[in-house]
Amino acid sequence: MTLRYNGGLAVAITVSDLGGIVYTNILVNPGTQFSFSGSNPIDKFVGPNLTVTVNALLNATIGTNCANNVQVGDTFGSFTVMAISSLIGGPMCCPLSQLDTTPPVITGCPANINQPAVGCSATATWTEPTATDFCTVQSFVRTHAPGSTFPVEATAVVYTAKDPAGNTSTCTFTVTVTDTTPPVISGCPANINVSAAANCKAFASWTAPTALDNCSVQSFTSTHAPGSEFNLGTTTVTYTAKDPTGNTSTCTFTVTVIDTTPPVISGCPANINISAAANCKAFASWTAPTALDNCAVQSFTSSHASGSEFNLGTTTVTYTALDAAGNSSTCTFTVTVIDTTPPVISGCPANIIVSAAANCKAFASWTAPTALDNCAVQSFTSTHAAGSEFNLGTTTVTYTALDAAGNSSTCTFTVTVIDTTPPVISGCPANINVSAAANCKAFASWTAPTASDNCAVQSFTSTHASGSEFNLGTTTVTYTASDAAGNLSTCTFTVTVTDTTPPVISGCPANINVSAAANCKAFASWTAPTASDNCAVQSFTSTHASGSEFNLGTTTVTYTASDAAGNLSTCTFTVTVIDTTPPVISGCPANINVSATANCKAFASWTAPTALDNCSVQSFTSTHAPGSEFDTGITTVTYTAIDLSGNRTVCSFDVIVENNETIQLTGCPSDVQVYADETDEAEVTWVEPVFSIQCGTLTVEQTASPGTRFPVGATRVAYKATDPLNRTASCMFVVTVVQRDIDVKVSQLVSPDGDGFNDVWKIFDIENYPDNEVLIVDRWGSEVFKTTGYNAIDRVWDGTKNGALLPTGTYFYRLRIQYGRRSIRKEGFIELVR
Repeated sequence: MTLRYNGGLAVAITVSDLGGIVYTNILVNPGTQFSFSGSNPIDKFVGPNLTVTVNALLNATIGTNCANNVQVGDTFGSFTVMAISSLIGGPMCCPLSQLDTTPPVITGCPANINQPAVGCSATATWTEPTATDFCTVQSFVRTHAPGSTFPVEATAVVYTAKDPAGNTSTCTFTVTVTDTTPPVISGCPANINVSAAANCKAFASWTAPTALDNCSVQSFTSTHAPGSEFNLGTTTVTYTAKDPTGNTSTCTFTVTVIDTTPPVISGCPANINISAAANCKAFASWTAPTALDNCAVQSFTSSHASGSEFNLGTTTVTYTALDAAGNSSTCTFTVTVIDTTPPVISGCPANIIVSAAANCKAFASWTAPTALDNCAVQSFTSTHAAGSEFNLGTTTVTYTALDAAGNSSTCTFTVTVIDTTPPVISGCPANINVSAAANCKAFASWTAPTASDNCAVQSFTSTHASGSEFNLGTTTVTYTASDAAGNLSTCTFTVTVTDTTPPVISGCPANINVSAAANCKAFASWTAPTASDNCAVQSFTSTHASGSEFNLGTTTVTYTASDAAGNLSTCTFTVTVIDTTPPVISGCPANINVSATANCKAFASWTAPTALDNCSVQSFTSTHAPGSEFDTGITTVTYTAIDLSGNRTVCSFDVIVENNETIQLTGCPSDVQVYADETDEAEVTWVEPVFSIQCGTLTVEQTASPGTRFPVGATRVAYKATDPLNRTASCMFVVTVVQRDIDVKVSQLVSPDGDGFNDVWKIFDIENYPDNEVLIVDRWGSEVFKTTGYNAIDRVWDGTKNGALLPTGTYFYRLRIQYGRRSIRKEGFIELVR
């Protein structure tokens, strides 16, 4: 039966008949449907009534026999009947027509059947389906019986079951009979090869094949008839036979028409001789030959086209004609290019004039000319190389170019050496800066420069001597050298006398901190500094006078002294007016207690406090406004006042929203005991307890989570839930990890006779200890079997040694097991019996 809960709140529900409880649920939400069966076998109810209990307080009784006339849609208290089950095999209520809406159930409906045709039909058989009904099956009919004959097509077979209430069910499948045998073609011709005639085609004849089918041949067609004319190349001839069901067979052969006649070339040119042009090449033209073919010329190519450019020497030109069948013909002649052009010299230097060096000679350099030839320059020589040394006077330089054909060209120019070099002054002093002394003058000294000439220095003079006294400002000093040819050189530098000494300020005050008064300002006083200069102090000023009133914050006070030369000195210090008085908050509310409403919240109101400051309140904020809605629990409301200097004052109080709800706990785990693994630990899981509360959010703390690894011994696991009002609920259980004893039993008998009993030597529970080592020896101590990781699958002793059978008798074993940090050893004997 299926019921729907119509109540307004989620509740726990229990359903029972006279045979006991048939349904229980911890929580069912409003509008939820839930189903349940009777307590008797095959889900029958034990009547005459069902009792539905809500939280063990409110009951609803539902009849289960016909007398109560329970129907789908009936309402009992907070429940509506959605579906009805049976009682002791019969209907739950009467009449049947109002209740039985369930059609019969057909089982074993055959799958679709595909049957190959025998002739043009086929017989199909199948296992017939069965029909059952909630009450009874009134009729069960079919369109075809197993073993019926079906034509070549798809035929639907339908079974229909009907109950007394008129409900019907059908089972449908198809029987498809298919003809899959294609026609048979006989006498298919072999491939045919024929030669092309003048029109590139040929006629071909053959004996046509024949076709037969198991039923009948619907059509027998061909792409070509015997005696047809075929184009050059290979043509596929196809015969196709088709029966009425679409099965087809084909017969194919090829007719190949071959072309073996090469093209004919006419008008092949004679050999050609021409002179080379400037690039050592020449263009040659001729009348191109022509080509014809019995079918068609596929391509007519040439190694060179008429009018092509040719390199120096002899080149063979070849024409090649090719037809589509690959037959080819060629025509060849030569083109010879001859060189008669002399080289050309470019970039011949102009006449050169250079100045004589210290030895009255001079090196002359130039960019060498270049020589080009229409073919190639064989040699290019010169009477002098660029960079050569020349005597005073004029010298002629000649370049000669010669090509491979003996053609030559020349280029000439002159090099003239003259004396134009002035003396050279070395060690010219850099500009000199000196500071003025008390008399506004200064002495300057330097190392005098020297002069030299490629011939000789005639004179070397200066405007000032090293060590002279100079006035304030800039003075230019000049050295002059001259040679016998009248060439001059000069060296100049400056001597600058400057006043760089600034005034000196003494007694600069330290930084001053003062507290703001009620008007956010403060007065500050200090001893003024003094100023002096090596010459004279022109001015001494200050941005603020001692005893001035200053605004809140930091103000820089600057004293500035300057002399006549513009040198400045400054003295700075700060006056900082600090506001250290925080705002004052008045009327801070006391803690407020309110009760939660149905939505687990409550509104709280209060008179907001006020804030004042000796200067001004920059901000006055609150985390909550009066009249705000608060969640269940304790919420702190905070007012914060901040002035311009960052001084702050805080006022806070609590809004406590109370309810009488307690934390619900379900599913607290029982104590757990498990065995430790080889690490002397164990991973333990459990279903975590459920804490619930209608108002607010719970904070759940726990000492361990499912899947935690626990050491050997007893460990207490605790869960604690805290609600917004700091009320708590707890759940505790103990996890005990027991250290596993290494315990295996060893069989003392092996009988590998294939009967499935003791065919291999067994070590019981060895799979729990994979870190093991086994050694088996015979009575003389010889090893017959040894392995690690002995198990019951692939690492076992079956009474053999290296695959060979061992004789019956007594054998001895040694077993070592390592489990974590513990190990055991066992020794004993095994009886091998066959």
